[in-house]
Amino acid sequence: MGGRQLNRQRGFSLLEMAFATLLLGLAAAGLLGLIADSLGAIQAAREYERAAGLAKSAMNDILTRSPLPVGEDMGGTQGLQFGWLARAEAVEGFGQEAERGELLRIRLEVWWDSGGQRKTMALESYRRSRDR
Repeated sequence: MGGRQLNRQRGFSLLEMAFATLLLGLAAAGLLGLIADSLGAIQAAREYERAAGLAKSAMNDILTRSPLPVGEDMGGTQGLQFGWLARAEAVEGFGQEAERGELLRIRLEVWWDSGGQRKTMALESYRRSRDR
């Protein structure tokens, strides 16, 4: 071989670069998918939190009404996306108070539209129908 040296190039071949680019692309696509899922979960949590706030507000309003309309639908909306519907009924078979119609069960349902689907949350509470 005399004074001849083999000329070795340093660096990456085209095949190695293509493989590295493919791996990087797959990792980026997976990461973007996780980010999209996280953003969807954050939006769902915000909607649920807003619905819970509406439910609490509506239930507080109903519990403080005097007189409370028994056997009638009550409801309202908040914007175009959220709404609620409630009804108060006398509790049957609950000792002497039930016979006098004093114990009421209030059932409240909050609804909201999320991504073209209707979602709901239900609450229930009790109160006296009149003061002693």
